[in-house]
Amino acid sequence: MINHQDYRAYAMQNDDFIKMLKENKIKIYDRFYDVIVVLDHISERAEAGEKIGEDLLVIFEVGFSFLHEQLEETKLYYEKYFRRNIASFREYDALVNYLLYLSDLEDTLKDKDLYNDETRGVIRGITEKIENIIREQKPSEPEIFDEFNILLEGYIPVGTLTTLEVFALIGEELNL
Repeated sequence: MINHQDYRAYAMQNDDFIKMLKENKIKIYDRFYDVIVVLDHISERAEAGEKIGEDLLVIFEVGFSFLHEQLEETKLYYEKYFRRNIASFREYDALVNYLLYLSDLEDTLKDKDLYNDETRGVIRGITEKIENIIREQKPSEPEIFDEFNILLEGYIPVGTLTTLEVFALIGEELNL
């Protein structure tokens, strides 16, 4: 049985923040969209009294945990580095989004036993570089993401799907 009340309470508690991301066209909102749609769908089915199968139960638990972790991390960056300044946050949105991607990728690699010292070092190096740019409010060029992706290519097996990519597929499968 899913605890959709906890999810609903968490969603309500963070509703203003999520709306702020959406209304200000912060790319990070797009990052959460598929997860939120899938979680809302499963929660609504549970609220309607429908029996939720084991597959959807696991999807719900993983998704809620993922959303909580990533949303709290986003709020931390927004409050700590940008002092709730939406214009500054928007300016570095892509970099924060990439940090969240790296966190998701790291978890995915750990789950698949593909995480090792070399991979950790590459991810840590990219993370530190991004955090320095954000902390020092330095400008960055879009090409920096190509550089990061090239660094990661040698360590990430082709076909490795992050949690977000899996939730996009789940959303498609559920016709959401």
